[in-house]
Amino acid sequence: MPNNTVRADGEAMPAANQMNRRNALAITATGITAALAGLAVKGAEAKAPASELPALIDAHRKAYAAYEAACIRANEIEAANDLPRVKVQLGRELVGKNPDGSNSFAPLYAVTESQIDRVIDNHLAVAQSLRFGPKALEAHERRRQQLKADLAASRAALKAAEDACGLTAANDARDLAFDLEQESLAALIGYSFRNADEIRLAASYLAEQYRADALHYTDLIDFVTALGRAS
Repeated sequence: MPNNTVRADGEAMPAANQMNRRNALAITATGITAALAGLAVKGAEAKAPASELPALIDAHRKAYAAYEAACIRANEIEAANDLPRVKVQLGRELVGKNPDGSNSFAPLYAVTESQIDRVIDNHLAVAQSLRFGPKALEAHERRRQQLKADLAASRAALKAAEDACGLTAANDARDLAFDLEQESLAALIGYSFRNADEIRLAASYLAEQYRADALHYTDLIDFVTALGRAS
């Protein structure tokens, strides 16, 4: 399921998996501005920006806006629908004591096949250490398969609910918008800057656009490399 959020000013933040891609070793827009403040272009004369750069900036601005709109749309659909959770109950776990002194239990759930395997493998290890017979071990294996079948059914129910409410289509549109935004960002960062004015224009735009976000570290490296080509 998506894990998007919306900032206080109403703008969408990227989904969890996409944020991870951007924020690994990330640097904020403030850091970008500070880093660029000490850069100089050796031997470059101030010239008017070439026509290609404003077009690249405009393309990315539109792609970024489209991506944020797609995130907001997916968030709205998810918030408006009571979607089922993907989980199966493995048993109960002790969580404390009741007022009368008896034990208090809470359901213990698994949301992945690996969690099911860990629990069943632990039960099997205990059964083997106590020298349980083959039938007891087979019962644990049957329970493993049943739990996994129940989890698959739970996952299918969620998919059906997402399809029905339009969330699947909204998530697909968001993912496509993200890819297009990344492509336009790569084109902007990979542009061969010709002079100091072009560098200032691109740096100013990036600082503005990512004021509450971050650029992936490798994106920043590509940008600084572009600055070197302009020296």
